Amino acid sequence: MIDFEDFEKYINSISLKEWKPLFALLPKINQVGNMTRAMNIVYKLDLTPVFNWSDWKQGKEIIDNPKFDFTALDKMTLCKLLTFIVRANRFNGGYLTSCINDGTMGKILINLKRCIILN
Repeated sequence: MIDFEDFEKYINSISLKEWKPLFALLPKINQVGNMTRAMNIVYKLDLTPVFNWSDWKQGKEIIDNPKFDFTALDKMTLCKLLTFIVRANRFNGGYLTSCINDGTMGKILINLKRCIILN
């Protein structure tokens, strides 16, 4: 895992070729097995920066708001949300599954792609 202070440099160093397997899953992200594949790639690419996620009130507010506009977020915030969900799941089993089922994870990953492509 990479400290948040070093994360922007790291994420900018990931090539489009490395992103391609994750992005290829996005059109069918809600199909059985695709989110598991996507999360494996998230871990492989190390897209969960280290920061004090448990004190990040904005992240909790974003996740808890089903009408939140994820298109307003930058890639750093989207990756922080990935960390928030993954870490929260360790203390609250099923949290990741609920974020998958309610579409939050799909929204995060789709908008991460948007940020990477537009960068």
